[in-house]
Amino acid sequence: LVPEKAEKNRPLSLAEQIEGFRLIVNNVEFWRITPLVMFSQSTFMSIAGLWAAHWMKDVAGYGRYEIANYLFLAAISMMMGHIFLGNLASRLARSGISQKYVVGLGVALAVLLHSALAFGYTGMPFLVWLLFGFLGCAGTVSFAIVAQLFPTTLVGRANAILNLMVFVATFFVQWGMGVMINYFPTGIDSYAPKGYALAFGMMALCQSLALIHFFYPHKRASKFQPV
Repeated sequence: LVPEKAEKNRPLSLAEQIEGFRLIVNNVEFWRITPLVMFSQSTFMSIAGLWAAHWMKDVAGYGRYEIANYLFLAAISMMMGHIFLGNLASRLARSGISQKYVVGLGVALAVLLHSALAFGYTGMPFLVWLLFGFLGCAGTVSFAIVAQLFPTTLVGRANAILNLMVFVATFFVQWGMGVMINYFPTGIDSYAPKGYALAFGMMALCQSLALIHFFYPHKRASKFQPV
């Protein structure tokens, strides 16, 4: 028993690690999921982490107290979304329903919300920012789908690659949105609504294209099958 345990826990060689990486990046289903996760999560984190407060000030005309309250509401609802959507996806999976529908519906609704913000909609702020946080985490359910595409020995690396790509995308999306918004200044640290319309609208378009790619019939990977 001791030699078998030692063999099981031995470190992977460089060649084995490279082969595992190759299997992940050559998987068709992995690349069906990746653009949607990258664009949905990078858009959410970019808006929630920076541009939501500016939008509230420049477009909706909220004061600091209102901005703080709505950002807090979005943060709380995001945690609720993680719990609810994760449990819903697990229940559906046990019933034989693919988790991709939770991801797809959640992201689609988030895109509609981002589009409304792009058009400058300022009505029902409590509901808008509640849904913004709740739906913003829908893309993270994809990590559970990725985990079922690969053997257990590759799951950690697959999710690590996807997670890295999300954070790299977030950097560029947040910067890119800033470039578009900053193109329409109205004063010091103040920007015109059309700048937000361009930035938010562009990210809604990117997410929409990623959704189409996510559901569009592709040739399936030969070795690992999707959920």
